Amino acid sequence: MNEVAIFKKMLMNQTVSIFLLWAAPAAVSVVTIGVYNYYNTNLDISVILVCLTIFNLLQMPLRQLPLSVATIMEIVVSMKRIEVYITIK
Repeated sequence: MNEVAIFKKMLMNQTVSIFLLWAAPAAVSVVTIGVYNYYNTNLDISVILVCLTIFNLLQMPLRQLPLSVATIMEIVVSMKRIEVYITIK
């Protein structure tokens, strides 16, 4: 792969990561409350508020995960470049 293709792949991965950064917390909250409602017939406002509070606390770690994956991918690309540079000399 040439450098432009790697850069293009990296940008696509960052775009997906940013989308997941904003969509994941809301999707997880909606799906979890929906599954709880499906299996339990007594869905009270207190249960919903507790769930939303817990998901609010988990929001920052969920948002950091895609960025961490993108950073790790950049590190791998940089290490490959350094390895090629070192082996040439």
